[in-house]
Amino acid sequence: LACTRSMYSLAARGYGPAPKTFGQVDQHTDMPHNSAVIALLIVCAWLVYFVGGLQLGWAGEYGAFQTPYQTLTYLSCHDDWTLWDKLVCTMDKHKNFNGCGEKILRANRLAAAINFCCQGRPFFLSGEEFGRTKGGIKNSYCSSVEVNLLDWQRAWACEELVDYYRGLIALRKSLPCLCDKSGEATKRVLSAVDLSADCAAITLDNRNVMLSSCRQKDGKLLLRLYNGSNTEQNALLTVKKCNFTLHFTPFEAKALVVDGDQVTETALSFI
Repeated sequence: LACTRSMYSLAARGYGPAPKTFGQVDQHTDMPHNSAVIALLIVCAWLVYFVGGLQLGWAGEYGAFQTPYQTLTYLSCHDDWTLWDKLVCTMDKHKNFNGCGEKILRANRLAAAINFCCQGRPFFLSGEEFGRTKGGIKNSYCSSVEVNLLDWQRAWACEELVDYYRGLIALRKSLPCLCDKSGEATKRVLSAVDLSADCAAITLDNRNVMLSSCRQKDGKLLLRLYNGSNTEQNALLTVKKCNFTLHFTPFEAKALVVDGDQVTETALSFI
C-alpha cells in the first residue's frame, strides 16, 4: 500500500519516472493500477529479501527478540478506531462518542496503564490522552478535516484523563524495571499470575542494578494489579509481609501497609 501511494503521489505531482503513466487512475475502480503493478514488484523484492533469509546476517531469525525494547506497544494509531471510539463502540449502547462517561474513562485509564507499564517501547496516538474521537469512523483517511483534527476543547473537558496520562509517563520514567534497555530486562519479571478471569498481578524487580545472587532477597519490587472486570475484586498478593507504595492514580502516591495478604481493587482499575 505504501509503495502504491508513493509512486502515485510522485506521479500526480509530475515527479518521478513516467508521471503520466503512473498517475493514471482507472475510471471503474478508482485505483492507480500502473502504480500498483510497480508496488507489487517492490513488495515481491522485499518478500524475497526478508522471508528468503537474506536479512539474517543483521536481523536474526524472525521472532528472535533479545530484549523487550525491540517491541512496540500501543492501543491506537492513525489507522482503525481511536481508543476512545473503540471503547464507546463496545461498552456504550448509546454510542455517545462526544461524552466523557465514567465507565469509559475508567476503561481508558486501565488500558493506558497496561500500555505504559509494559517493558517495550510504548507510543500513543496524538489526542488519545484526552479521549480523541472521530465520531466512530473506523478509517478516516478520506474524511474531512473536522473529523481528523485535534479538538483542544475536549482536552480541557477531559482534563483528568490528560493528568492521568501525564502521571503514567512520569511513573514510567521513575521505574527502572520498565525502562531497562539491556538484555537482562526479561529477568526482572519475577511472576505473572491470573488472579481471576479478568484480574492479573505482575511482580518485577525494580532495582537500579540487579544482582542475580540476591534478586528476590534485597531491593525494591514493583507489584502491578489489573482489574478488568466490572466488579470489585480482592486480589491475593503474590509478595507477602511487605510495605508498598500504592498508586491509585499514577500522579498521587501514598504509603500503604498491607493488612494481611490481600488488597481490594475497584472495578476497571489499576494499582
